[in-house]
Amino acid sequence: MSWRDHAECRGADRELFYPNPGEKGKADQARAICRSCKVRQECLEWAYSVNDQYGILGGFTAGQRNHLRQAS
Repeated sequence: MSWRDHAECRGADRELFYPNPGEKGKADQARAICRSCKVRQECLEWAYSVNDQYGILGGFTAGQRNHLRQAS
């Protein structure tokens, strides 16, 4: 079983996590799902490993993840 099997977003609309620029409502919905997710850290680590530059993963946008990576 993978960490993905325990993700809160499993079964959610994928477009929530890959919103177009300006779709703040979708981005906010995605972050709300991430906040309650038990595997949020694993998701964030996966986003780093694949260098995702678009989605909201682990509760962070690509830009936020880049800032986190640079800060560490």
